[in-house]
Amino acid sequence: MIKYYFKSRINKKLASEQGFTFVEIIMAISILAIMMVTTQGILIQIMRGTKTLNEVRDADLILNNVTNRLNRELSLAQNESLPLETECNSNTVTDGYKIFICGETNENKEFRHDSISFMSRKAKQYLRGKYISKSKQISDLVYIKYRVEKAQREKGEKIGDDKYWLIRDEIPVVNKELQKDYRMTFPVIKGITELKFRYYDKDEEKWQDVWDKRNNLPSLIEFTIKIPGSNNQEKIYQHTSMVSF
Repeated sequence: MIKYYFKSRINKKLASEQGFTFVEIIMAISILAIMMVTTQGILIQIMRGTKTLNEVRDADLILNNVTNRLNRELSLAQNESLPLETECNSNTVTDGYKIFICGETNENKEFRHDSISFMSRKAKQYLRGKYISKSKQISDLVYIKYRVEKAQREKGEKIGDDKYWLIRDEIPVVNKELQKDYRMTFPVIKGITELKFRYYDKDEEKWQDVWDKRNNLPSLIEFTIKIPGSNNQEKIYQHTSMVSF
């Protein structure tokens, strides 16, 4: 009798303690899945935002460095004629045709790849150092040119994935002659999209895309540098600056 009593009590207790139903389990799994998808989406957005911010920061740093360098060196441009026999927009620099700054443009591309040549007399203090000419004299007159050059295609790059370097040439000048043996050429940026210069002519009161005026510096030089994004090549970053004379 006692044994039957306890067995009956245990059966009733077990019957009263029911587990989760199938519907409750499905609902719990659904809620958990929704939470995981939402959390994943938030994390992906955070990662994308961080990546974009890093790209903007890197592009801004590169453009700032190049812009500051161009600003500094262009501000040192002198009223000195380019070396004799230098070509500028089909004009040859001669004793009777002196050009202080040569600004040339290339309109055959989607983006402009301009070039600029000028003279500086502050090489020993501000540029890359001092030069010793063939006569063993120290020269402080330097010919500088910025230009865009097509980079060699690297392994794995397809046709159409062309990249361009911003190139800086520096050659000392002694007795109106370029000392080409002491020429230094180095890339400033790889992956430049555009290098564009504009020159303000105060006499004609207008901007020009090229400059080859005799015995005259422009009043203002405006330049724009564009580079593609490292993660998204369709994204273009640019800096524009201006130098006055």
